[in-house]
Amino acid sequence: MPRDFVEIPSRVLEHFFWDRNVLRFLSGHYTDATERLPESAIDKMIASHSAPDGLGHASLLMQSLYDLKIHATEDHQEVESMDLQIIFNKLRKEIGLLSGPEDLGLGWDALYGFCRLRFPMSYDSSYYSYLL
Repeated sequence: MPRDFVEIPSRVLEHFFWDRNVLRFLSGHYTDATERLPESAIDKMIASHSAPDGLGHASLLMQSLYDLKIHATEDHQEVESMDLQIIFNKLRKEIGLLSGPEDLGLGWDALYGFCRLRFPMSYDSSYYSYLL
């Protein structure tokens, strides 16, 4: 199949799956179709479906603020004295509300994080970037 079409079926099925009727139908046991998930479980699944989106937006905000902070300097001296690791870890704590070694008394420079900066943050649009 053409390379551009390879993700279409999975993307369509992802959206189709979260329909309440589809979830109800698929929740049946393979040997007994009358055994279904309770409506309360289906409600919880649907309600939690978009929960990871908030984490993605918080990550995008943190990385954007980091970019602004390190590139909006007054002079060369400020750039030379900048500790990128400490700035990153403080923003991680402030925006992401994630604890790190600094909470154990190890200091802001104890954690060397990995960050892959790309925009937008999701897989869907960056998927096509390596085809170019």
